[in-house]
Amino acid sequence: MIHALFVCNDTPFYTAEFYREWDRIGCNNGIRVIGNAFVGIKGGSERFRKRLYRSWYFYGPRGFFIMILRLAWHRIMNKIAIGIFNGKFPGMFSVRHYLMKSNWKFFSFTDINASEFIEFVQSQNTDVIITIGIGQKLKMELLTTPSLGVFNIHNSALPRNRGLLPAFWTLYELDKFPQGAITVYRMDEGFDTGPILFQESIQLNREESLEQFIIRTKKCGAHAACNALRKLSEGNFKLMPNDHSKSIYRKFPTAEEVKHFREKGLRII
Repeated sequence: MIHALFVCNDTPFYTAEFYREWDRIGCNNGIRVIGNAFVGIKGGSERFRKRLYRSWYFYGPRGFFIMILRLAWHRIMNKIAIGIFNGKFPGMFSVRHYLMKSNWKFFSFTDINASEFIEFVQSQNTDVIITIGIGQKLKMELLTTPSLGVFNIHNSALPRNRGLLPAFWTLYELDKFPQGAITVYRMDEGFDTGPILFQESIQLNREESLEQFIIRTKKCGAHAACNALRKLSEGNFKLMPNDHSKSIYRKFPTAEEVKHFREKGLRII
C-alpha cells in the first residue's frame, strides 16, 4: 500500500475533471489517497497585465469576453456553493467545490516549496506526490521528501512539447504528429525534464476544440495517474529516459502562432 498526495491549484476550469474521473474509475487497489493539497499561484500586478494581454489575443475579442463572463459566473457560483451550501451544490465551479461535494480531504498551502508544506508531507508518511498542472519548479528538498518521489502529469508526448500549454502545441502539430500522449514523469529541478514512468498515446481529432481537448486530457490524466501509481505500488516499474536531444521547449504562443493555429482550421473554444 502506497500513500499518495495530489497537488494542484484551485482553478475554476478543467482541473476538476481530473478528480471527477479519478473517482469514477475507483483507482484504489494498493493505493491510499491522503487527499489533495492546494498550493498558491505565484504572480503580481505585472503578471496579471501580461496574462490579460495574452488572453486577449489567445481567445480573440469574442472568446475573451465569453471567458470573462464564464469566469465571473464560476466565481459567483463557487462562493454560493462553498460559502452557503458547504459544497453540497449542483455543478462543478472549482476544484475545491468538487472535492467538498465528494468528501475528499484537502489542505491549503501558500507555497509548495515552503517548509510548512514539506513538514506536512513528512507528517502524512507520503510515499508519492502527484501534481496536476501547477506550472512551478520544485526545490530538491521537496523532490526528495516522498520516498518514491514527486510525479507530474503532462499533456504531451514528452520529450516533445515541454513547457507551457502542451495541449495547444500538441494540436498545433497535429498535421505532423496525429497522435498525442499523456505522460507521467518523475520531477527534477528542471521543467518537464525528469525520467518517464508512464506514457499513453491519445488520438487527436481536428474537430475538437482546444478546450474540449484539454478536458479530455484531464480525464485521460486520471487514468494515467492510476496506472502510474499501480506501477509504483507493485514495485515492478522502470523509468524511461526523457531524451533531451529530442526535446522541444514551448513558451506561451505568440499572437502570430495563435493566428497560424486558427488558419489550420483549429479552434480555441
